Amino acid sequence: MRNLTELTNDAAVLAQRSGDADYLTKIKIWIQMTHKWLSEEYDFWNELQDIYNFSSVASQEGYPLPNNFDKPFRLYDLTNNKKIDPEVEEVYFDGNVANISGVVTAVPDKYRLYGVLGSRVAIVSTGTTLQVKSSSSADTGSIVVRVKGYIDSNLLILGYENITVSTGTPTTYVAGTTTFYKITHISKSANTTGYITIAQADNTVLETLASTERITRHKVLKLGKIPTGVYSYRLLYKKTVAEMVNDYDYPFVECDRFLVYDCAAWAYEQDKDSVRAGQLRQVAAQALMTILKNQNNKLGTDYQRKIINKWLTAHRTI
Repeated sequence: MRNLTELTNDAAVLAQRSGDADYLTKIKIWIQMTHKWLSEEYDFWNELQDIYNFSSVASQEGYPLPNNFDKPFRLYDLTNNKKIDPEVEEVYFDGNVANISGVVTAVPDKYRLYGVLGSRVAIVSTGTTLQVKSSSSADTGSIVVRVKGYIDSNLLILGYENITVSTGTPTTYVAGTTTFYKITHISKSANTTGYITIAQADNTVLETLASTERITRHKVLKLGKIPTGVYSYRLLYKKTVAEMVNDYDYPFVECDRFLVYDCAAWAYEQDKDSVRAGQLRQVAAQALMTILKNQNNKLGTDYQRKIINKWLTAHRTI
């Protein structure tokens, strides 16, 4: 398995551009785009499967999901030993208006995905200023954290504030001056060495941004009916793919041949050489087919479809 630099160089050789430094930068962008597309084309990559365990809170309907959450597979109520079925928010609401408006609680039997939150932990309702810092002393490059949200208690006026991580002591909090009552968005201006922490004035941590995460986007899982108590849940889900940033980063799955051939095809298409581009596209498609077949076979022979002669089936000894 080859890293980002090696993949870029391999594609450049096929495109006859190995000596062109500017073109290598362009190929690296194509590799990133193709790598992202590959993760979205198929949902059941073993390498992107993850588990999120959380507990319900009595009378609380919505729960923010991890920032890397993409799609749900299954939700289980471990306390009551049952699977929770998915539902569309509008359909669920249509049949449960009285329960929702009256905050009727029970043991949930449905879940929905609806909306996005700007921070994993909700800001204090009375409003507060915010502060930011990095976990790494190497983040001295004027990293700007932008916070957007409501700056009035009635949640009618949207505003924002840019807070720059300290260039002298990045691991020390830098305080903002704007009072927020609800956060809708947090982002940073560039990738970082460490992770960025965003906290309230009282040091309560609201959010962290990993080194290659640029923005917070917590999808909300709603339970219905609204939980009447504390229950343990396990969510099986698909993660978003991590971006390859450093030269020594690797793709999320073994896909070297596909990335190299596909990106070399992009190079020939740009050079108006449709014949060579088409040939490389065909090879890339064959490589992709092999990757997907390999994924489908990862459960082993017990789960593979087999062609068995009917005569052998009829006369098989058990």
